[in-house]
Amino acid sequence: MDVNQTNSIAFMLRYIMENLVDDRTSLSETLDILYNIISQEGLEAISPYTGHPGNLVLPRKQEVAAALNRYRYLKVK
Repeated sequence: MDVNQTNSIAFMLRYIMENLVDDRTSLSETLDILYNIISQEGLEAISPYTGHPGNLVLPRKQEVAAALNRYRYLKVK
């Protein structure tokens, strides 16, 4: 894994927690929504910085799901 992929995953987790998590959407559906947003708007959509997002690299969905799976503060119903 590349450092830029790690940064992207961190930004993706933050974006998911702040914008996409609800009680009705599954993890798989949430990741599909996230990747649809990125495919339409680019990686700058998940970046907390305005303008150019920096050196971000798009990780695979499985890598983001694995990071969510290991996130200690995630509460699943």
